[in-house]
Amino acid sequence: MKLIADSGSTKTHWCLIKDHGEYEYYFTPGINPFFQTEYEIEDHIRKKLFPQIGASSVREIYFYGAGCATEKQKETLSGVFEKIFDFEKIEIESDLLGAARALCGDLPGIACILGTGSNSCYYDGQKIAKQVSPLGYIIGDEGSGAILG
Repeated sequence: MKLIADSGSTKTHWCLIKDHGEYEYYFTPGINPFFQTEYEIEDHIRKKLFPQIGASSVREIYFYGAGCATEKQKETLSGVFEKIFDFEKIEIESDLLGAARALCGDLPGIACILGTGSNSCYYDGQKIAKQVSPLGYIIGDEGSGAILG
């Protein structure tokens, strides 16, 4: 089975794709390794997600999340998942790359996130080619829920 996550600081939307093609959706509070410790994230997944899905048959994990743009944050999350799941493949990337892949597939385009925080980029069909540097969820975050709220 594959587990795919779209995570912001407010909520995480999980999709479990079963081997025969059926899928199930789950929601948990947000996960952001920029603001949460490894211990907090592990506790969160064990208490909020694990009881819903179990872990024995998750073989691939694709996590697209806020705060996952640097190798340090990716390693933090990878370490957490290694403690909980017995997977064969893991990919941890930014929420913006996840949005671009979901929106554009393998075609070039512009992708935006307008959530608690906002972000935008030009996606070349494979990777983020150009991006306005996000300054956090308060400074320079016009259009976000933090500003509009």
